[in-house]
Amino acid sequence: MSKKIVYALLGVMAIAGCTQSNNPEITTTQTKSTVRTQNTQMMTSVLTETTTQTESTAIKSSIVTTSSTEHEQSLPIQKRQHDEYITSSQTETSQEPKQQSNESTPPAENKVGMADLSLGYSVIVNKKHALPADYAPGEDEQARVHLVKLITDMQNLGYDISNSYSGYRSYYVQENLYNNYVYRDGKQAADTYSARPGHSEHQTGLAYDLKTSNGELLGDGNMSSHTEAVNWLATHAHLYGFIIRYQAGKEYVTGYSAEPWHLRYVGSVEHATQIYQSGLSLEEYYGVPGGDYAQ
Repeated sequence: MSKKIVYALLGVMAIAGCTQSNNPEITTTQTKSTVRTQNTQMMTSVLTETTTQTESTAIKSSIVTTSSTEHEQSLPIQKRQHDEYITSSQTETSQEPKQQSNESTPPAENKVGMADLSLGYSVIVNKKHALPADYAPGEDEQARVHLVKLITDMQNLGYDISNSYSGYRSYYVQENLYNNYVYRDGKQAADTYSARPGHSEHQTGLAYDLKTSNGELLGDGNMSSHTEAVNWLATHAHLYGFIIRYQAGKEYVTGYSAEPWHLRYVGSVEHATQIYQSGLSLEEYYGVPGGDYAQ
């Protein structure tokens, strides 16, 4: 009896096992469940990656946008600076033609201001064209050689001319000299015969005042005793490369009283002769403003 029960139980278990293994619905359901699970995991993974890529793209887009924005914000500043530079250059360029002068006129000398030192022996220094305080060339060697020759020739002709003369003066020597004249005679009077510092031809190293043996300026004071010497100098100075800088009758353009003793070296006999024969002052010869001070 017990064996029969055992066999019966074994049979039931066998039948149940066969039924479970041969049931396609159960197997399919389990397979589908597994596939769904795998698909879900894959989708989750894909979604995760997509989200990550999207976030990364968003970050990159943010960075690019920020960079672009910063660049765009900086452009107006750069453009403004560039425009200012161009405007400045155009302004300077537009002013250049005004600084140029006629071919027959020394450049930059036709305007009131500083003397044009690049002109060398043709530089004009007067009440409207000044020299800087630190301009200190000393006595011009070439001019000095010609002056010594002129003085020697005058002495050989019997004229009372001293070897001593008034030549180069620095800005500060002229300042002291001018201030003494102002103290003595007043500014208005001093301006008629003495240059303010920076406006003296003596600072160029090209101007000379001739003196007599007693130390007086040639032709100053008792002119009658030196008339012949004054006349000879006026008609022969150009043969040594000099002109009489401050002529009688030219006070309105030179700005100073006549000074028959004041020589100005202009670089060559040919040049000096041309100026002498023109009968013009240096300002008139070059067409340069002269007269009184601008202020």
